[in-house]
Amino acid sequence: MFFRKQRHAKPELYPDSPSSSRDSTKSSRSLFSLSKALPRTSNTSDGQAESVKGPLGLSLLYSPTAPEIDFIFVHGLGGNSRKTWTKSSLRYNFWPREWLSKDPAFKNVRIHSYGYDSYYLKGKEDCLNIHHISKSFLGAISTSPCILNSGTHIVVIGHSKGGLVIKKAYILAKQDEVYKALAGRFAAFYFLATPHRGADSAKILKNLLKVAYDRAYVGDLEPNSGAVQVINDGFRHFSAGLELWSFYET
Repeated sequence: MFFRKQRHAKPELYPDSPSSSRDSTKSSRSLFSLSKALPRTSNTSDGQAESVKGPLGLSLLYSPTAPEIDFIFVHGLGGNSRKTWTKSSLRYNFWPREWLSKDPAFKNVRIHSYGYDSYYLKGKEDCLNIHHISKSFLGAISTSPCILNSGTHIVVIGHSKGGLVIKKAYILAKQDEVYKALAGRFAAFYFLATPHRGADSAKILKNLLKVAYDRAYVGDLEPNSGAVQVINDGFRHFSAGLELWSFYET
């Protein structure tokens, strides 16, 4: 179950139906799941199973006729752009694409997912750390034609480590003149079980993986790690004016 904390409310972001939009968001919060199933494929007709292995990079899931807001979903450690946001391999359970797009409260919301390599048991090579993942994420947004050519507000939703990725990406955008206009379009951040101070499980996982190989981003997630502290210190200087929501699991 997720519980929430809020800061900097901006009801004007949801001009059509403030209460229904937030109610829809809250009703969806218990559906965030990290399925442990291996990737599966079959036909993709309605009600059928499809691959739970989502694509890397920025993927457009739904685009309304007149978008006013862009939602971008970013997964965490061990997840991907499809599996994190679904309960099973059934097509209709991929709720950012199948449910939000049909909810009247989100009729003017364009929906994306973002995927990156987060599998700590895949391969022996080291992997990019949070800084590099965030930089790639920012680059993908800034070069997306549909985002680049519109003046929409940007709302980012990060699960677990994905919350740190979106925080770091925003910091990078605020610090670089090239991304000044893009940074000004970020309006709200939703953090779902994000380890803002690191996670004990990351330290345990890193010790287990040392016998075979290391993953840079696992070390980034350790409690009181330098990477997490730098992100938090930077983000608090730039977060004024943003709507911030934190959901935590019990």
